[in-house]
Amino acid sequence: MGQQKLVGRRILIGSDDSAFAFRLSDALGAAGAEVIYPANTIEDILDMIMSSSRIDAAILGLSVQGEVTFVAAENLGRRQIPFAFLIRQNAPDIPEEFEDIVQLETSGNLSNMVRLLQTLIIRAHRIRGRGEGLGIGEA
Repeated sequence: MGQQKLVGRRILIGSDDSAFAFRLSDALGAAGAEVIYPANTIEDILDMIMSSSRIDAAILGLSVQGEVTFVAAENLGRRQIPFAFLIRQNAPDIPEEFEDIVQLETSGNLSNMVRLLQTLIIRAHRIRGRGEGLGIGEA
């Protein structure tokens, strides 16, 4: 990755695909991020989101352990935390309120995912700096 584009940024990975999550964690770490992991159940994901810990961005599987993660997505939106969904085969349908959220395939390029997270964080910071809300569809 070369540059440390995400130095000091805390990224939550919520996925039950451990092999992918560890590869993504390594890529984010190489870019300087502090990865908040493992969060491989909906309870763990919600606990992390609802804690007072800072989260700068998140990557969230559409489902973990067979449970959809839309309640976690709603909470990320409320806390104005930018996030993207991880998409796998046989993924559940995405509700209309989340149609504008970036969707990443687990088979995708990890470098592109790192760049996307950096873009999401920068965009969220600019929106907050203007005093605007970060709506769920804007993440």
